[in-house]
Amino acid sequence: MKLTQEQKDKICKLARQGASIGIPYLFGAKAEGINDIAKIKSIDCSGWICWLLSQVGVNEIEGSINEFQNSNPVSEAFSEVGDLIFKLNIQENKIDHVGIVIDGGWVSESEAWVGNVIIRRLIDFKKENSTHKYAGMRELKG
Repeated sequence: MKLTQEQKDKICKLARQGASIGIPYLFGAKAEGINDIAKIKSIDCSGWICWLLSQVGVNEIEGSINEFQNSNPVSEAFSEVGDLIFKLNIQENKIDHVGIVIDGGWVSESEAWVGNVIIRRLIDFKKENSTHKYAGMRELKG
């Protein structure tokens, strides 16, 4: 699914606001029906992605594995704002983390290890650790 420039700009703006506010991470927390970013008390990674997309009129299926299955692979060389990026839990062999590409090679995510919504470089998102490894970048279907 190709987002308009207006949608991309809004995603980037909201991602920066979320990181600036430092919205706390909480597994399973969602923000359905909340339009004011300042009213989000806590959120998990897939909830953050769904909330960002909902703010630009895109309804996405919640849950990182569902988001992975309902998107198409895309080469990093052709990635755009709004593409999703995933991590695989090595021990459980399943997708369990998602972020969203924003401008200039940066990713917005709600990160459990850090404890809140952050923005980090794409290259840093892709780094493996003892529990997770990079699982690819995908674009929304549609």
